[in-house]
Amino acid sequence: MKIALFKNAGYELATPVPAGGWMEGDKIFIRISEYVDVEFPPISDGEIIQKRLDALDHAETELRTKFQDALGGIERQRQELRAITLQPAV
Repeated sequence: MKIALFKNAGYELATPVPAGGWMEGDKIFIRISEYVDVEFPPISDGEIIQKRLDALDHAETELRTKFQDALGGIERQRQELRAITLQPAV
């Protein structure tokens, strides 16, 4: 695969892009290197699956935490409302 580095004219970060990629004709991105041949050795299917499972576990944990926080907020509001007592006017 042939790739080159491209940079957005307004940022310092360079992005590798394959030959013929969408940045090639873009007016904002400029190529800052020559194209070079690069070979990416594949990762085993088992390792990819494990990484995807780990990512799903992480997403689930984050979602459960947000859910529990939201439920806690609702319960706090209930408790605050229950704690309010009617005070007669003096």
